Amino acid sequence: MAMTGILQRIVVEERKLISSEDMMKCIALSQGMPGVMAISMSTFIGRKKGGVKGAVASSVGVILPSLIVVIILSIFLNKIENIVNLEIVFTMLKATVSAIVLNTAMNLGDKVLLKNWNIFVAGISFLAMSIWKINVIYIIVLSFVIGLIFASIKNKDDSKDKEVKL
Repeated sequence: MAMTGILQRIVVEERKLISSEDMMKCIALSQGMPGVMAISMSTFIGRKKGGVKGAVASSVGVILPSLIVVIILSIFLNKIENIVNLEIVFTMLKATVSAIVLNTAMNLGDKVLLKNWNIFVAGISFLAMSIWKINVIYIIVLSFVIGLIFASIKNKDDSKDKEVKL
């Protein structure tokens, strides 16, 4: 989730590869997919910009640096562990990642929470996760199903409006 803010800043704001709306679709789809969200997001963006080749290239571009860092860290982890209290290091990293996730939520919330219905859904989702301890997967699946229902109702209403105008 921490990568979401970084990807959003680079892909939407700096390089203008996709729109904010496409980024929101990308985030929604990526959260529902298994695996690392950053890989799903980069694959989505790569496919949108360069087809299958773009999807493969962007996926490798996200995976390879992390893979190299993990290999290097695993080689030196035993040596570092004897010198430094890693618990303190990881606590600091968790705090930083929490700040990144909060910043991302605030930035994306400005774009998504424009309608009362979206604010209501976000509030209920938050309560479901934090107070009622409902698994995030269930919340995502339920919101997806509800979204499909609302979209199909809207499509039927739109098609009726078109029939009346003809």
